[in-house]
Amino acid sequence: MIVVRWACGGRQVWTPRDQPEDWIAAKLWVRCADFHLALGVAHLLKTHLVVEPFVIAMMRQLSSSHPLYKLLKPHFRYESHLYCRCPWSMSSAFCWN
Repeated sequence: MIVVRWACGGRQVWTPRDQPEDWIAAKLWVRCADFHLALGVAHLLKTHLVVEPFVIAMMRQLSSSHPLYKLLKPHFRYESHLYCRCPWSMSSAFCWN
């Protein structure tokens, strides 16, 4: 049997034997929580925020004629646009076109 358990107050356990609306709402909460965890941890943290220090270091330390800069610029181009839109980002001051 599949059971959804919610830790906040009120009723805490839902099963398929409950009212259809309650069971659908419980499954929706689980799917939303899974989506936010996947987006926040797996995608944002493990991709964008890991790359950000390298983008900053490249823009600060390498000249535009450096071979490594030329190699990495196409890959970091979209990362920097993402950071320019985020006010909490460390690299929001280093935006390029």
